[in-house]
Amino acid sequence: ATTTATTTATTTATTSTTTDAGAADVPDSNSKAAADDADAGAEEVLAADVDPNALLESLTEFDFDNLVEDANGLLVPGPAGQSAPARSASAMSVGKPLPDERATATPSTTARKEPPKKNGEKKKNGPKIRKNCRVKVKKKHLIRSIKADEHKAAFDLVSKFPRGDRNFFGKVIGKANGSLWSIEFDELPLDSKKFPIARTNIKVLAAQETEKEFDREEEEMIEKCAGNKPSRRSIEKECVQEFLSLSLEEQKSAKSYAQKFGPGEGEAIQWTILADNEQIVTDAMGEEAANKSPFKVDIPWDPDVNKVDYNETFFKFFFPSLAGKAKLLDKWLSDPRCPRYDTAKNDKIVFHREDDEDPDKLIRLCITLMIVGSLKVQNGVENLWKRGPSEGFEPHANFGQFIPANYFECFVAGFPFLWCDEKYWYTDPKLLPWEVVLPFFDECNSKRNTLLAVIYLLLDESMSGWRPKTSKAGGLPNISYEPRKPVDLGTMIRDAAECKSGVMAFLDIVQDVVNQRRKKYTDEKSHLPKGEKVYVHVAETLRQAEGAGLERGGWLCGDAFFGSIPCSVELMRRLGVHSTFIIKQNTQYYPMEVLNAVLRARYPSNAAGHWVVMKATISGVDLFVMAYAWSAKGVAYIVSTCGTTVQHETPYVSKFEDEFGHTNTKDLARPSIAHMMYEYLPLIDEHNKARQNVLALEKTWPTKFGFFRVLTTAIGMCVVDLQRWDRHKRHGPNTSVSDEFADNFDIKRMANLIGKALLSYLTYKNTAAPQPTQRGSVPADSFARITDKFGSIHRPKKNVNDRLRAVQLNCYICRQYSDKQQNTQWKCAKCGMPLHNTDQGREQTCLEEHLQSCNPFLGCNLMTRSSWSLPNELRKFSAADDQCLSATRTASLPREATPSPPKRSAKRKRGDNASGGVRKTRRSGDVRTTRSRRGK
Repeated sequence: ATTTATTTATTTATTSTTTDAGAADVPDSNSKAAADDADAGAEEVLAADVDPNALLESLTEFDFDNLVEDANGLLVPGPAGQSAPARSASAMSVGKPLPDERATATPSTTARKEPPKKNGEKKKNGPKIRKNCRVKVKKKHLIRSIKADEHKAAFDLVSKFPRGDRNFFGKVIGKANGSLWSIEFDELPLDSKKFPIARTNIKVLAAQETEKEFDREEEEMIEKCAGNKPSRRSIEKECVQEFLSLSLEEQKSAKSYAQKFGPGEGEAIQWTILADNEQIVTDAMGEEAANKSPFKVDIPWDPDVNKVDYNETFFKFFFPSLAGKAKLLDKWLSDPRCPRYDTAKNDKIVFHREDDEDPDKLIRLCITLMIVGSLKVQNGVENLWKRGPSEGFEPHANFGQFIPANYFECFVAGFPFLWCDEKYWYTDPKLLPWEVVLPFFDECNSKRNTLLAVIYLLLDESMSGWRPKTSKAGGLPNISYEPRKPVDLGTMIRDAAECKSGVMAFLDIVQDVVNQRRKKYTDEKSHLPKGEKVYVHVAETLRQAEGAGLERGGWLCGDAFFGSIPCSVELMRRLGVHSTFIIKQNTQYYPMEVLNAVLRARYPSNAAGHWVVMKATISGVDLFVMAYAWSAKGVAYIVSTCGTTVQHETPYVSKFEDEFGHTNTKDLARPSIAHMMYEYLPLIDEHNKARQNVLALEKTWPTKFGFFRVLTTAIGMCVVDLQRWDRHKRHGPNTSVSDEFADNFDIKRMANLIGKALLSYLTYKNTAAPQPTQRGSVPADSFARITDKFGSIHRPKKNVNDRLRAVQLNCYICRQYSDKQQNTQWKCAKCGMPLHNTDQGREQTCLEEHLQSCNPFLGCNLMTRSSWSLPNELRKFSAADDQCLSATRTASLPREATPSPPKRSAKRKRGDNASGGVRKTRRSGDVRTTRSRRGK
């Protein structure tokens, strides 16, 4: 391996290292004596008249696979077809390399040494996976690889086994894609036997191993990196070590660095190291994009919040369409397999209102209630539907005034299924795939593509917290664990935010390994010099940029997960997009050690506020890398295809602790491209903080259904997006606002403005259909409300906190059929008779009977009266048992006397008469009963 560092005096270092599977590398600085000590018998074996050069040339044509030991124990050519015995480490000789010698071979794989011996024995690894070998896969891994719509028979067969650790056996057909292997399973149907399985989920069976249905012992994890690391270095590592072996003065004044990635002469990246006084002063992206608006649609807006309908704006521009969702929810509730079927049937729950201006208004109302719930102290349906004073300062939320609790519970149960295919509606919740909620996110991304004109894009990830209690994933197909996140366990969502406004432009759920491998760009051939396959993080970045609709010539940045030189190359070659990334773990083609060495050589005492820049052209893409010291010890490594490295006018404020424990600050210089990137990097973290900690919908609506939790997170994201849009309007370059909302318009205020519609047009009552009152469709001139003598329909309050109560009277028509009071708030508009507009179980309503009757007491305007007392002869029931008599029975027929109640004490007699007792009267020899009323 040869590395050339061009300085004021060109330095060429040549290293030749010969190794084998058991011997360590010998550096080129070793003396001849050290080389001779490596093989003590080398001088005795070689004859004095042997030419070393001729011997080296003959080694290229020598057949090492056909060697045998002679009588002296030396390896000599053997007969054809005879293989050589295993060679020990002492059989390899190491000599001083010739001046013109160059290595042409490069390792094709990262070989590792055998693990160290333990108790005299080597650690035994399991059998390797190969074609036609027998393997086993657990049910919980196999079920995720089968698509129910394409392989229904296989899916049903696997689903019938209740336990997830049940083994399915088969043989390996071959490698499918990346880390996926195609397995042909024994028990599956003939037309659906082959499925791709991730290598980590495959257990290779040993020879003659028993194929058990369940494993009793717990599987042990095999460490991939067991044992010592091999000392054999790749060509790129040799280049780095050669540069680091230069003196500090040579590193400081170096002008170029050749980073080889192959044995060929042209297989190297020529990096130009800029001097301390040289900087990149021209931005490849240009400045015209900075003045473009990030929005394609001009949404109506006004600085006065009372002139903007935020609820309408939210559902029209930021939330997926609700058209037809109420009818779908009614259809889901109407099936007996639905868990809420009995509730919907018994309570006659219907969400779709055909006659209403917005038939899906109840779905919109329920989502609005979910947002408004973040403003309350309580959480959960049980607590938020309570009313009256609470145990503290705030009263109970009383959400029942907006919609009944049983309606909302049905909405919660069916909400996750409103965007998915109907085949998933009644599937076992443990087997539901991500396709249940993916259509929701697809429609949400489509709304963002219509709304946003993306020129600057930021990539990061968000977490929807989900902590299972009784199962591994809690009903979700998979969950992710990210310890550096505030919410470390749950559903991970890779997302992209438009930088100017902070609105999310694209959302993508991180699925299991098999489904992630099926996504676009994964394992495709890249444009890199070696032609490697597209890395996972590169494919993720390409999908985010394409899904967000990033314009050609735009700019993308991200944290260390997305950042690498291959990512910058693929973005420019495939999408024509500039990029800037932080580099940490993805160091392919990145000269990190060389950058750090030059930085420390130039600024040995204190590198804080300084940076080193190197530029090169890789696969036709011009880019530069930079090491920026943001503190005395911390160094940020950056790669970019645009921007400048000129010092920005705004310094970086570094905070540090002095010897007394006080926090001090210091202004440090910062390059322009780093300033731009660091200004945008916190946008998604701030978005997540507003959603998780401030709005906190996930805490307001606890649930046991994982997909409802994911959609709750999505609702919170949409609310934050609306707030980011309003903030951009208020602080945009063309808007001058000076009101209280300009500086203090947080996410809570936005939730409050969205919920304002609940107080006006967004109500549970159907205003277009006949009102749910006793009047119904009767004209106002025929039916009216009962009022008191002051013309009020409500009774006066006794206390300030009392509820308003309507003025009611006993229905006059109902008195014929029962002695129980049937109160009503309505009366005949012409004669004032208190009436119902319901049939009360009879053929006619009370109003219809009143209008059609010719009886002077029951008819309308047939007699003038000052009170509404019903004559006894009109009562059609027995006062004893309160049973209605036949309508053909006339009122003149004599009735049996009702026995009087037992006599009470004299002390209570007066009170009994006053409260309405029974007394006997004689008329024409008949015994009749009448009821005395108080005051009559």
